[in-house]
Amino acid sequence: MLTRARRFRSARPPLDDVEVDASDVYDVMTELLRIYQFRDRDRVASHGLTVTQAYALDIILRRGDLAAKELAQELALEKSTVSRLVDGMVANDLVERSGHPRDARSALLRATPLGRRLYSAFRRDIVRENVDVLRGLAPSQRTTLIETLRRFTDAARRRIRGADP
Repeated sequence: MLTRARRFRSARPPLDDVEVDASDVYDVMTELLRIYQFRDRDRVASHGLTVTQAYALDIILRRGDLAAKELAQELALEKSTVSRLVDGMVANDLVERSGHPRDARSALLRATPLGRRLYSAFRRDIVRENVDVLRGLAPSQRTTLIETLRRFTDAARRRIRGADP
C-alpha cells in the first residue's frame, strides 16, 4: 500500500527522502493512534474502565503515589478535568487519596486493589495482542521498533511540556 506522501509525490515539488518518510510516519502514526484509541475504548470498557481512567491508572502505577497536579501534567489535561476524573475514580474504588507528606493542601493518589486488578487485566489483553504482532519480527527488529517509538514519544512529551518550539 502506498502512503499518501508516496502516492502524491509527483503532484508536489520533490521532497528529500527524510521529508517523505516523515510524512509517511505521520500518516501511519495518525491511523495507528486513532485505531488504538477506538480499540482501547472497547477493550477498556469491557474491563469496567474508561480510556482516561486506564491512562490515569497507568501513570499512577508506573510513577507510584502522586498528586492530582502531577497526574494532570502527565495526562496533559486541566487540573479541573483531572479533579473530576479523580473524584469519579475514588467513587468507583479505583484510586484512593492519602495525605501528602510535604503539602497539606494536596493529597497523594494511589491505585486501589480493584484499580490495579482492572488495569492489569486490560493491559494483559493488549500485551497478548502485541505478542502476536511482534512474534514475526527478529529480536533486533523489535528493539529498533521499541526504540523508535520511544523517540517519537519523547519528542511528543517534550513538545507538550513546552520544551520544544
